[in-house]
Amino acid sequence: MNTEIVIATTLLRRWGIKASEIEQVLAKDDHQLDERINIIVKIHKLVYKKLGNSKAIKAFMAEPNHEAKWNGRQPRLMIASGSIDDLRDVLSFVEPK
Repeated sequence: MNTEIVIATTLLRRWGIKASEIEQVLAKDDHQLDERINIIVKIHKLVYKKLGNSKAIKAFMAEPNHEAKWNGRQPRLMIASGSIDDLRDVLSFVEPK
């Protein structure tokens, strides 16, 4: 397993994402694997910069978001869906405007 996949897997576990869901998010045969890993790492860096610790990041990932586009979904569940569009939406939400 390469280093990038290990890092992404570790972050996903810290966020409370189950092993079976991680397999969906980081499907090895997916031609978008590099993009998925990059998005996960960017999300972590941006949220860590805003919140400052792993406990706060995990709480953020579990908090329902009531913006219209999110419809009450938690970032963790959006990421766990395995959808590249959901990953992009979470990244877009945490990026500075």
